[in-house]
Order: sequence, then C-alpha cells, then structure tokens
Amino acid sequence: MKEKSPYLAVSVNRQMQSQVEIWQGVCEAADAAEWPHAIEEVTRFVQKLDEEACLGMLCWASRGVEEGRPFPVINLSNARGPLPNCGNLLNEDVAVGRLAAEHLLKNGYKDYLAIGMSRFKFSRERLEGLSSVLRAQGQTVREAELPELHDWAPEGRWNPQAFMDVMAEHLEPVLRELPPDAGIFAVDHPVAQHVEHCLFARFPERMHTTGLLSGDLPVFQRWLPGARRSISCVRTANVAKGRAAMEGFIRHGRNPDAVTKLCRFFEPEGVWTRVSTAGPACGHPVLARGIRWSWGRVQAGQPPSVEELASHLNMSARTLNRLFHQELQQTAREFLLSLRMERAAQVLREQPDWTIQRVAAEAGFTNQGAFASAFRVWGGQSPRDWRKT
Repeated sequence: MKEKSPYLAVSVNRQMQSQVEIWQGVCEAADAAEWPHAIEEVTRFVQKLDEEACLGMLCWASRGVEEGRPFPVINLSNARGPLPNCGNLLNEDVAVGRLAAEHLLKNGYKDYLAIGMSRFKFSRERLEGLSSVLRAQGQTVREAELPELHDWAPEGRWNPQAFMDVMAEHLEPVLRELPPDAGIFAVDHPVAQHVEHCLFARFPERMHTTGLLSGDLPVFQRWLPGARRSISCVRTANVAKGRAAMEGFIRHGRNPDAVTKLCRFFEPEGVWTRVSTAGPACGHPVLARGIRWSWGRVQAGQPPSVEELASHLNMSARTLNRLFHQELQQTAREFLLSLRMERAAQVLREQPDWTIQRVAAEAGFTNQGAFASAFRVWGGQSPRDWRKT
C-alpha cells in the first residue's frame, strides 16, 4: 500500500482579506524554514481530514476542539476567545477598540456610535476598548446591537438583498438620529457592510460625511455588488499570526499537547483608511476639511455658498466643482443643499415648537415656499408631514 504523504491543513476563505493574509504568513514561515511537507487548503473546519497523514490544522473554530485528535489544531477565531484543546493565536480585541477610538478622535468626529453583537466575546472587548478611550477624553458613545436573524428568510431561502434590507430596517432608527459628522465603529466588517448598506439605501446624503470604521479587514466579495465607497478598517496582525502558527507547527510537530499550550494575543498594526471614511467626509483631505467646515457653518445657521466654500479652501469655484464631481459624483451646490436639508430635518426633529418659517431660516432660506419645495425633493414629503412621521 502506498504511504500517504504528510500535509498541514489550513482553512482558508479567499474572499476574506484577513484569511488571505494568514495564508501569506504561513507560506512565508514555511519557505524560511524549508518546510518539507505539503500545505493544503481546506474550505471548512468540518471537512474530513486524513487523520494519519494530517500533521496539524490551522482554522477558525467556532467551538472548542474535541479531545483525542491525533493531530494538533490552532484556532484563530476571536468569536468566543481562547478555545479548549487547541492552540490559540488571537487578536488583542480591547486594543482594536482603543485604536478605533483614537482614529475617530484624531479625525475630528464629534458624535460616536458603536454597533456590536454582545453575544460574542470579541465584540464586547472591542466596544470596551473603544468606550474606555472616549470616556477618558470626556466623550460619550452610544451603543447599538445588531440582531442575529436566524428565521428572517421565507421558507429558509437565502436572499442577500432581502437580508441586507432587513438589517437596514433595524438600523434605520439608530442611524437617523445621528448628525452627519458622526463617527461609527462597527465591530467587524460584516456589521460595517450592514451599516454602509443602510446609509446607501436610506440616507445617501450622509454617505460622505458619516465616518464608518470596521474593527477588522474587509471581505473581497460583498453581499451586495455595486460601486460603494470603501470602508476604513483596523488592520489586525494576520500575517504575523500566520507566521507564528507555522512556526508552532514546525517547532512542535505532531504534538497536540505542546501546540495546545500556544496562546498569544496580537496587537493591531494600524488603521487602513479608505476613500470616503478617511475624512470625516471623503478621502480627499482638502475636500474633507471643507465639508467639515461647511457642516459647522450650517449648524450655526450660516450655510455657506459655493463661492464662500471655494474661498475658504483657497481655490476657484470651478476647481471645487471638479473635486466634488470627482470624489462625490455631484456638484458642490447639490452637496451643500443636502447639508442644509439635513440640518432642517435635525431641527424639525429636535425643535417641535419651531415654526416651519423659522426652520427654513435656520436652513438658510428666506422664502418658506422655496424651502418646502426643496425639502420635498430631498425628503419625499413636506416639512410638516416629515415632522409628523
């Protein structure tokens, strides 16, 4: 009988940036040590493995690994923290939250929302790290829970569009209350995608002023396709974890007891800022600064004109419009009008005793009829009806 060739099994989903980086670290360490055996990709932890030939497995285990496995297992999943009967190489999740808070503070956000899933240990720890930094700076952070919807699909049929829309419906009341220059921290990238979809579908005017930061790296394949602005994210030390895992297998071989004793937590490496959320507002630093300044003027009841914004940024109105087309796919006038409508909606919500004429003046309109027409185009209903709903 032909002898089976020994191999190391690595669970990899190449749609996940983090797992691709783990694979990179594994290969780097294997090449450096001239690892003589094969390294095979497996797509699922439950996949049947040849227990005689398998030298070890690197995976994202959702539960503890059963005792008595003839080969060692290293877990990389932070969902429930260190798991029994296996080695654990995990992210330092409190540090992920701290780094996210430092990024939001540094970039000038004034209002903070954290969206997590308290059923998972990593989520609780990331929110703890975020809140500790913001509290130390005298800031408060609101927290919202993303539900776990097991039974939402009719007759068990998976429909990405319907799933994202259900999540958007849940998030809408939470996001509606945020000012446009709020900073949102989502505990991981799937949660951030839900937030982004809700903003894109229901609050498109906020897509370029609301900051969205994910607690880890993005997925390559989105649940919903389409040209969206990318999401900034905390960059976790996945390449380093892959190298450490490979070195553990090399050092301890097929020894489950020795590998089980591996337990390390890796600090995040930095924040990966992407396009619209590098701001707040957008990836272009000058335009981002101009939008923040404009929103401040709008909040003060002094909405700027296109010419005033261009002068503030030391450029011509023509150059400013070219930047808006390039970065936000709209004119400067259209964007400034959306900020004024956002301010009007905020006042209608927060000042129920104000007359519509006073709200119009707050948004920079001298004519109540012109304000009502503009608001109807923006919000789909009159200011009075919007306030009622």
